[in-house]
Amino acid sequence: MAAWRPRPLMEKAYEALRRGHVAAAVAPTAYGKTVASPWVWGSSRADGLAYGLVHVAPLRSLVRRAFEGVFRGVGGRLQAHGAPAGVRSPYLLSPLVVSTLDSFLWNLYRVPVAEALKVQSGVSMGHYYPALMAIYTSTIVLDEAHMYLWEDPQGGGAGAGWAASLAALWNLSAAGAPVLVETATVSPAMMRWLARAAGERGLRAAVLRAPGRGGGCPYIDSLRGVLGGALEEVADPDWEGGHLTPWETRVEQVKLEDLAGEITGEASRGPVLVVANTVAEAVRLYHAVEGRLPSGRAVLVHGRLSEEDRARAEEGIARVEAEGGVVVATQAAEAGVDVNAMAVYTAPAPLESLVQRAGRACRRGRILDACREEAGRVVVAAGSSRGPYRGDAVEPAVGVVANTISARGPRGLDWRATCNRGGVVSYASLLALARSGGSGAGPRAWGAAGRAMRLYLDGDAQPDRLLEMLDSLGLCGLARDTMMAEARVEGGVVVASLTWLLSHAREVLEAGHDGAPLVEVEYEGNTVVVEASTLWGAWERRAGCSRLLDALRRDISRALSSGPGGRPGVARARFLARPGAYRPGLGLLLPGELGG
Repeated sequence: MAAWRPRPLMEKAYEALRRGHVAAAVAPTAYGKTVASPWVWGSSRADGLAYGLVHVAPLRSLVRRAFEGVFRGVGGRLQAHGAPAGVRSPYLLSPLVVSTLDSFLWNLYRVPVAEALKVQSGVSMGHYYPALMAIYTSTIVLDEAHMYLWEDPQGGGAGAGWAASLAALWNLSAAGAPVLVETATVSPAMMRWLARAAGERGLRAAVLRAPGRGGGCPYIDSLRGVLGGALEEVADPDWEGGHLTPWETRVEQVKLEDLAGEITGEASRGPVLVVANTVAEAVRLYHAVEGRLPSGRAVLVHGRLSEEDRARAEEGIARVEAEGGVVVATQAAEAGVDVNAMAVYTAPAPLESLVQRAGRACRRGRILDACREEAGRVVVAAGSSRGPYRGDAVEPAVGVVANTISARGPRGLDWRATCNRGGVVSYASLLALARSGGSGAGPRAWGAAGRAMRLYLDGDAQPDRLLEMLDSLGLCGLARDTMMAEARVEGGVVVASLTWLLSHAREVLEAGHDGAPLVEVEYEGNTVVVEASTLWGAWERRAGCSRLLDALRRDISRALSSGPGGRPGVARARFLARPGAYRPGLGLLLPGELGG
């Protein structure tokens, strides 16, 4: 049997790695970038480039899916919050690891995730050298990089993830670690930043030219204007023949809820994905379609589901793909939900987000075959909530889509091709026409947080200096602008933003006599409930993240110090959700989000 080979574009990207460059692979959704990582690992070991490989993805759901679908079968390990002990690799020492961006960045920035509490409490600086050794002797694959290496998708300026990730790329390149960046959407402006971060090693990018002949490629032309001869076009006729399908696109000046009847009717043709911009809108949509479909044919997915409900939702998605139905999701659908739909209905969003949402359709198997016969469908409900996105990020994106189908007809836009063909405009050509995200925000952020983070990585400062720096910059973390916390709910645990939980504490969290939230602490096989009054006081004073954590530690320490054995080690701390705040199958919701 012949050895497994990756698709041509991935081979070309690896060739750039082998020659010592930082590599970028730019290809549409469903191309096969993630599944190539074990091959990249084996090749880089055989060629003496690196010992291990760390595949980095931005979301826990993505990481777990990659682990189950790609890495587990070849002996890989998993690093993410809540990963089972038997497959976890917190110091990234295993030869083949798939890791969340959060875990990877903390390890690179000298805060080993296995000892994060000790570092944050000042008890120890942690054993960060093993993790650094593992990173610098591994090939680093930055998957779904459009979600964190480019400008903030909200269009309000680049966030912590942008600055920390770009500084990390700069540091990895200077250290000589092989780095492969994978994305379906990157603007020319941000490709320029990527090239700068590559430094003296230089960036070499491989971009899929699909269709391989006929029609123009404004997107590739725009990237070539940045990279010149460092950009290589790659044709893949086999992939084109099996994955390019016709598409029908509409822009409607209505809300998603107004299309509930059409959405459920569309579900008789095949699976339908609906993407809302807020949890409240997603819940309303779910209620609107659930009663029109057979039992079990409507699924709701968003970031405030318990792990148990999330697992049930994933089972429901598989059922919808097999039997038809509707999956209603928030922005997590852009990369964190494995949906294979025939039709996508979406709220307005920046162009990169619209591309990712459309990319959840016509991905594989019989659905892909049906799309080739009947066309995949994308409907933008422009009257829906913009959610977290700014108007100057959303309106140009919706406008360029509407203008394209007005000029070319409903089948005049291809959501998977990178080049135009036969009068059909590619999604990538739209990227060259409409810039979404805050123009110029990246350089401003780089001037402050980015430069500080680069200096930290290039120096020999220990983790306590990093935490002080983050606090002075008003940042709570590296991968995101806040830190995540757990809340115990009926039947499980929800992982949510700490600032969201504290902002809505009176609505969703149990409180003690003075109104402070209650925290459940596990230690040495025991459980105690702590009234977090010091934390609550710090929050009301709008203290920074490090002070919030320090306040919570004081609350826990005070409660446990009187117990036998002095001050036992804390294994886990969770907020307690109010009874009824969590609705099974719907998630941890505010009263105004209940819908129904």
